Formats: sequence, C-alpha cells, structure tokens
Amino acid sequence: DVLEVDGGRDPWNPNPLSLQRMHRWLSEAHRTLADSGVLISISFAQPHFRRLLYDAEGYTWIVETESYTTASAGGASDGRVADGGEEGSSSFWEYYVYYARKG
Repeated sequence: DVLEVDGGRDPWNPNPLSLQRMHRWLSEAHRTLADSGVLISISFAQPHFRRLLYDAEGYTWIVETESYTTASAGGASDGRVADGGEEGSSSFWEYYVYYARKG
C-alpha cells in the first residue's frame, strides 16, 4: 500500500514510479516463488485496483481474494468481522488478503 499511495495520487491514476516499483517487486516475487508456491499479500487496496497489477503479462499465478472488515458495515465485504470491530459501528476498515498461487 505504501507504494500505491506514494505521491498522494488517487488510486485511478497511480504514480508511474510507484507502478514501476510494484511491478519490480511482483516480478521478483514471481521469479523466486516455487512452481506451487503462494504469495500472500494483505492490503487496503481494493481488488479492482490490485488485480491490474497481479494480472499483468508474464505472471502465471491465479489470484484469489478474501475481504475482512473491522466492524459490521451493511453490505460491505462478505460479512466477516475481524477482531477489534464493534457491532453497529458506523466506521470500519476493510482490508483484503490476496493469495497468488503460482501455476
């Protein structure tokens, strides 16, 4: 996430240098991962932003995503509530766990 917010740009128009660094990181992770290995990433970045990176040409992994919230939020995520949230709270954090399985 630090790479994606670098420069204060919005997620629809990320900083080109940030994208370059992220692809360099993903390329190295993909290169060193065993054929049946799994890269696990925890992020606040929503899947429609993050998938653009994981689905880039040259990566042979299949990405699955799970989402969690820190509090109950009507209609947000899949209903799972992580520890620390208060039921009925109007503010919450939603985060995503990405599993990139190389194959």
